Amino acid sequence: MAFEELGDPEAVASGDLVALLRHAPGFAVGRWRFADLTQARLAHLLAPYEVTTRDATLPDGRRRKSYRLSALLAAEAGAYR
Repeated sequence: MAFEELGDPEAVASGDLVALLRHAPGFAVGRWRFADLTQARLAHLLAPYEVTTRDATLPDGRRRKSYRLSALLAAEAGAYR
């Protein structure tokens, strides 16, 4: 998981997450190749799961629109119900 690659932070900036996911093989939800993923496309894919970005101060001090790990895990758990 991308969060593990970054040391398991509470949140990852949208741009940073997309940059990591672009290296993954295959397709994101069967829609776009991971290599073609953008921040807007990621937001579109996560919207049905009610996962959105939130302002977060990252461990390096940057304040960015970010995805919280807890929101992604909650969406994943809900998808398997």
